[in-house]
Amino acid sequence: MVDCSEFRYAIKEGTMKIDYLPLLTMLILILFSNCSQSIQDLHYGAEKEDTLSSKPNNSRGHLLSDYESKKEIESVKSNQTRDDNFFDLNPWVDNKDVQRWIKYYQGRGKYGLIGALKRGEKYRPMIEAVFLDRNLPVDFYYLALIESSYVSHARSHAGAVGIWQFMQATGKSYGLRVNRYVDERKDPIRATVAAANYIADLHRVFQSWFLTLSAYSSGEGRVLRAIMRKETRDFWKLSERKALPRETRNYIPKLIAAIYVARHLEANELAGWKTEFVPPLQGVKVASGVSLNEIARHAKIPVKNIKQYNPHLSRGVIPPGTSSYQLWLPKTLVNSSLELAMVKLRPASGARSYRVKRGDSLYAIAQRFGTSVRSLKRANKMARNRIFTGQVLKIPASS
Repeated sequence: MVDCSEFRYAIKEGTMKIDYLPLLTMLILILFSNCSQSIQDLHYGAEKEDTLSSKPNNSRGHLLSDYESKKEIESVKSNQTRDDNFFDLNPWVDNKDVQRWIKYYQGRGKYGLIGALKRGEKYRPMIEAVFLDRNLPVDFYYLALIESSYVSHARSHAGAVGIWQFMQATGKSYGLRVNRYVDERKDPIRATVAAANYIADLHRVFQSWFLTLSAYSSGEGRVLRAIMRKETRDFWKLSERKALPRETRNYIPKLIAAIYVARHLEANELAGWKTEFVPPLQGVKVASGVSLNEIARHAKIPVKNIKQYNPHLSRGVIPPGTSSYQLWLPKTLVNSSLELAMVKLRPASGARSYRVKRGDSLYAIAQRFGTSVRSLKRANKMARNRIFTGQVLKIPASS
């Protein structure tokens, strides 16, 4: 029986907000899995299809704001050890589909896998800490390898973005901001927290790791329809009967094979290899509208480093629309003096200009630039709210 009260609230800059629509299919599945004995019988086979030494608990884990309040993203102190949360591959390595992918990763796909593993090492401590904190298998670190090869700006043909390949709607449901100034799907830290929460929610519903990961790949609605149509919750049977899309049918074997081969590579060929290093990062509050160049000047680090630590900031400024925003900076640089200096920073004085586009309104423009309608009207000597396409407006500095 799944406890409906356990469904996760979306993370939104330290606040909690319910987003009902993305959970609708989950609620349907709960009713589906509990409404009659005949449907409950479909649970057979799922319990033995995938094994994990430690079972997920009902803890919500830390919200992003909890990490920020601790001023760091590091290994989380947990009662479990890392080894207790490994995904058990033994029952599945001899599967013909898994073997096909193992041969691929050991053959022509080997150097692509090695490149991805080297790229992912800089994210590994943070990802494993977040997954451990939610009592999820730390081997799900390799999900990002399958999704994006750990490329923070990766974009699929369908529009999924970031190392966890969030679609915009799903990302927003889990608290990731997406607009012209920021795309938090590209933020490895925020996106990892959102991905862990999403996976935990899916497992709470499907009660099976393989079905959970299938739902992460293709959507919970599609997996639900496959279960109902084929009357089984066994992933391998659903795959054999082609009830799931080809990409999803390959998703689980590909992941198992990648984990299997990666473990061998990391223990042997990758040992001692140089990988890109990212220092432990800490969230620092900065006022809306402040440029990254100004931040770099006060923090005494190159602006390219700030952009590297914050790949989700699209326009070189702290996104408008909020009083402040958490920017990631190296923990070694952050002290009380720097935090105070960051809080006091304000956008450069002077007005900018903006050409009105079709569909714009004064309110939308004010929100976009972190100012108010009253300030816009005052700066442009407007008596009314009426604007027209092609009109050039002066944008006052945010207060």
